[in-house]
Amino acid sequence: MSKIYSPPVSLFFSIFLIFLSYFYFGYNNYFYAQFKILDIILNGLIVSTLLTLLILIFKFFISKHKYLKKMTNIFMYSLILYISYHLLFRFSDISYFGIYSSIFSINNKIFKIFFYFYPFIISFFVLFFLRKEYIQKIFKFITLFLFILCVFSIFRIISIYGNEEIKLSQKNDFINFSPKNKNLKNKKVFFLVFDEFDQKYLEQKINNYEYINKFFLNSYVNKNFYSPAKFTMESIPAILTGNSITKFKIINGELFFFDLNNKEIHFNFENSIFNQKSNNEISSSIYGFYHPYCRIFKVENCYDVYKPIRSDINIIDSLNILSELLYINKILKFNTFLFEINNLPISDFMYKNNNDFLKSDTDIVFVHYPYPHLPLKTENLIKFKENLSDYEKNLWLVENTLKNAYELLAEYQGSLLIITSDHWFRELDQNKAHPIVFISKIIGDDMYYENSGSNNASSIKDLIGLFFEDSIEDNFDIKKFFDSQNNHETYIRFN
Repeated sequence: MSKIYSPPVSLFFSIFLIFLSYFYFGYNNYFYAQFKILDIILNGLIVSTLLTLLILIFKFFISKHKYLKKMTNIFMYSLILYISYHLLFRFSDISYFGIYSSIFSINNKIFKIFFYFYPFIISFFVLFFLRKEYIQKIFKFITLFLFILCVFSIFRIISIYGNEEIKLSQKNDFINFSPKNKNLKNKKVFFLVFDEFDQKYLEQKINNYEYINKFFLNSYVNKNFYSPAKFTMESIPAILTGNSITKFKIINGELFFFDLNNKEIHFNFENSIFNQKSNNEISSSIYGFYHPYCRIFKVENCYDVYKPIRSDINIIDSLNILSELLYINKILKFNTFLFEINNLPISDFMYKNNNDFLKSDTDIVFVHYPYPHLPLKTENLIKFKENLSDYEKNLWLVENTLKNAYELLAEYQGSLLIITSDHWFRELDQNKAHPIVFISKIIGDDMYYENSGSNNASSIKDLIGLFFEDSIEDNFDIKKFFDSQNNHETYIRFN
């Protein structure tokens, strides 16, 4: 029985469990399932066995040196406690980074490393002076705790990566999209979000883009319009619920965030633009990417994935995952975000089928395009004779999208059109918020208005609500609305 409670067993369980936590905690619990259950468990067993054996082999070679042997034992015990400490947070759906950012505003690398590694440092010094029998008692409890956690962790993996999730993503696959008959409703909202559509960059080049310029010169515009956050992860929930944001958390696959008044908001249908409380008969269509829109919002039409497949995991991936989970990447400073969503196929599909999206027979049509965000997405779509940056090339996807939709949109007289973004071109500045594009008009009204004061995309929800209450009837009404609104601080998250 004593062998069951030996340090190698605890070490194996701790590594295996922290590996599993990558697949049920945070982002991987929020986004659609990308992995296979058997793949996750097998790779977890392999990498845990490999690392445990390496430490035991090292311990064997230095076993003749009494002092080094003691130090290795203490290192192993401290590592187990360190992993168990962080595992407890992850299993409880508590972001350790969230705790750090809520206590400290400082973004100092050394300070951050100490905050993440202090459990190991303190454990090492305490165990060095603790008697052997006390250490054994502690680790009997730790091993039992890890074993129980292992059972619950496997159940969580199965519940997230099971068949129901596969069926959901297949239902929302763009490949199953079929165009609807055009419906010229009197009150319709076209809410078009182009990812990373930067105002300052566009301003320098706008004369190169005929149709973007056409919309710009015949609408209400604001050159000092800001996104609620730096990243799509936080900005879209804040925009769609009409709130500021300071931090967020993911619990059981649901996203919650806090506004500047520290009020907690659930990113769901009830709090969104798609739930117009003044009119329960408002219908919506969503065409997007990145966020799992179709799991969050139960609307008439929704598509947010394109030919979803489960990613394979290999031993190198597994080691990189552990380096992230154990915060080794914070010391060595390398990127371990391994399984980024490939949005090139979905970008092509949305570019080619945009007009069919806009014809949807619903009151609200929300489209979140993957462009002009990098990387380059114009291959096989647009050929260029001149030498342009990849971002400038991607802007031509925006230009052509609006060009192809220009005559179609003109048929929806009296409808509200909103063209904006979720964040600025971050490659220009990672540390400070910059304006995003904001163009809005009542289709049929070509009067130009501009605000000099700054505003925020978190106000869009209220604009749409007033439109459905018949309080926004022309471009001047849009200007008056934003005259009454205030900008607020943009949430700048540093990883």
